[in-house]
Amino acid sequence: MNYQHKELAAGRWQQMTFMEQMANVGSEVMRALNWQEKTTTPTAAWPPSALLN
Repeated sequence: MNYQHKELAAGRWQQMTFMEQMANVGSEVMRALNWQEKTTTPTAAWPPSALLN
């Protein structure tokens, strides 16, 4: 598997406190939401089935 953060995958994750882990998870969620917002076009039909009606 190709890990983005090799040092975390190598065991550093378990050394972090619960709060540090949750902060990292929250950061990744926000990064994903921001990416999704940038790649979603305002004219896109959602849900896709709306195109069939």
